[in-house]
Amino acid sequence: MDALASRWQLQSERWQSVSDDYGVSDAYAARHAELERRVQTLWQAWERLTQLAPELRQALDQGDDTAPLLARLDWPQALPPTALIAAARRQAAVAGETRATRDSDAPAWDDQALGAQLDQLEAELDSGRYRPAAQIQRQLRQQLDAHQAALPAAFEQRWKQLTARLAELRDWRGFVAAPKREELLTAIETLAEAREQSDAERHRRHQQLIREWRQLGDAAASRELAQRFRAASDALHTQLAAWESELANRERDNLERREALCEQLETLLDNPAEDADPDALRRIRDAAQEQWTSTGRCPSAALPPGPALRAAAPAPADADRRPRRRYRQPQARTGGRGSASRRARGAGAAARRSGQAVAAALA
Repeated sequence: MDALASRWQLQSERWQSVSDDYGVSDAYAARHAELERRVQTLWQAWERLTQLAPELRQALDQGDDTAPLLARLDWPQALPPTALIAAARRQAAVAGETRATRDSDAPAWDDQALGAQLDQLEAELDSGRYRPAAQIQRQLRQQLDAHQAALPAAFEQRWKQLTARLAELRDWRGFVAAPKREELLTAIETLAEAREQSDAERHRRHQQLIREWRQLGDAAASRELAQRFRAASDALHTQLAAWESELANRERDNLERREALCEQLETLLDNPAEDADPDALRRIRDAAQEQWTSTGRCPSAALPPGPALRAAAPAPADADRRPRRRYRQPQARTGGRGSASRRARGAGAAARRSGQAVAAALA
């Protein structure tokens, strides 16, 4: 084959030289193009055979069905089969007869359920949603492998078309994601060397790059790129370790302030009186909202009571007709309780309870 390839290359160079020096008619040019296409088809088929030959031999030795491998080989009908291909075709025919006999005794497919799954797969492909489509296709593939009967003829062609569309979407997704992944990798490696920027700005940009990298999922992913990105990210974490530790301490302090505020509000609500002044409650609500908002970032988001109180606050005209209730002066309760994550969740829950209770008191 190497000799034939060299000979064809020589003939192509001669044809190009003659074409450049003397020109050729349209008929000869079309004839040469057709021969070129046929040669390329035969040469590509031989390359596929070279790649699949070990798998074909293994399937023959193990008695496996060779039909899937022959489909991947796609050997041209005009080209005589080699001994390996002829043996694989004979074994595929025997496997096909066995499969046909088995299918005749196998339970029938649920056409309605199968059609619904194919409709769902097609809808995801139409929307360009690769991950859900790939998940549905994988589930269908597992059902095909587990089911003893072949797909009904009415669904076989559609299944193949949708599978081909999924492969095209995967290729296109990788084509689009590849330059973006390279861009993010360059950005984070540059950021790891950009010592002139402030730690706060580098931290913010680092987190943004990580989010964008994760959004790409597995599109155009490779182990080499992932290792480079992780190495740059680890380097940034090392450089920003002191600043991030200080940030974590500030966030814990902010969380403690919010917890104290929630506990004060809960103490207020746990000690009601009948002659409470709605105007005083509004002032307490507004002050609590302002204090909550002015507190900086916390380790975990805790919902402020402000929006609930604003939505439930009565109009001034209604306040005069409502009974007054009095609350004892709240006292801040301090003391650590559990981990920071549990305390953050407790602060959020307390804020919601406080907001609902104060709103009820104003109602």
